[in-house]
Amino acid sequence: MNPEKALGIITAGESLEVEFKSEKTKPLSDAELVESVVCLANRLGTRPGYLFIGVEDDGKISGSRPRHEGERTDPLRIQAMISNRTRPSLTVRVSEIGLSGLPVIITEIHPARSPVSTADGKFIRRALGGDGKPACIPYTFHEMQAFQADQGILDYSSLVLNGVAWEDLDPIEFERYRRMIRENRGRGDESLLSLSDLEVAKALGAVEANHEVRAIRVLGVLLFGREETLRRALPTQSLLKEKN
Repeated sequence: MNPEKALGIITAGESLEVEFKSEKTKPLSDAELVESVVCLANRLGTRPGYLFIGVEDDGKISGSRPRHEGERTDPLRIQAMISNRTRPSLTVRVSEIGLSGLPVIITEIHPARSPVSTADGKFIRRALGGDGKPACIPYTFHEMQAFQADQGILDYSSLVLNGVAWEDLDPIEFERYRRMIRENRGRGDESLLSLSDLEVAKALGAVEANHEVRAIRVLGVLLFGREETLRRALPTQSLLKEKN
């Protein structure tokens, strides 16, 4: 990155794509650096993000400290360190440039296609904090699933819903499904007509079951859920259904 572009980004201030880290009072540890990279990798969008080491929160350039022997910083060693300390391994671009006569380390991070953690299993993501400012916050499991579903990596309909049981599915909806197959002969799987409700649900992948039902998937509630179950377990879908 050239100095002109770097200064332009710094002038615009911190954002969901840009984070500043100061080394004015103490060095930034490798662990802190890796966490910041993971945070910026776990964000929505397609544009690259940037971690600036040696810049204050207000955008003032205070300079980075040498990270390696001989009072120098080796960008390639930082790249290798980040790759070794992230799961899955992240490939980033690190450079050191002079700004206002001071060294600044810049790491360019592209958004990850799937959730990334530190090597010791810490998941954090870049988002707006409670004060409305960009921050690194915990990345919860259900948020990871939702992200993967949005990216097309995970089939949302196959997700298991907690707190939903077989009794929350409506036999009337199963019969309505069979009627739809009968009325559209040749365009539906007529072999389902002779199956029990449980066998139909298993054949469609609407439940997780062997001899007995262990869990209900999103698909099961969407196809066969009672109205109150849909409102409770999938409130957004329920609102869409009411509007339609």
